[in-house]
Amino acid sequence: MARPNLNVVTTPKFVGKAEVQARYDNASEMTINRWMGNPQVAFPRPIKFMKGGKNFWLLEELDAFDERMAAAPRKPGRRPGQPRRDPAGQQQLDIERSTTSASAVLAEIDPAR
Repeated sequence: MARPNLNVVTTPKFVGKAEVQARYDNASEMTINRWMGNPQVAFPRPIKFMKGGKNFWLLEELDAFDERMAAAPRKPGRRPGQPRRDPAGQQQLDIERSTTSASAVLAEIDPAR
């Protein structure tokens, strides 16, 4: 049986903001900040190598985040941190608003209605 080489040191791989944004469907910087601030999303925090330096994310942490998100139950088509919306409910609300507006206009035109 071959013995593993314990003297091998792997260097962590880092990616910058542009790579992170591209990885997550060109998410804006604000969106990524919201994901980091939302404990339910728990997006990995970046590392700064110098004070005031640029942000870098460990590729290993982003991979772990992707695996966690893939395993988590959620509505299809939603990205992490995206608010839940009910398109049918929103559509019904829009219809009610337009109906109310039309009835108000008709009442002004013909008060007998």
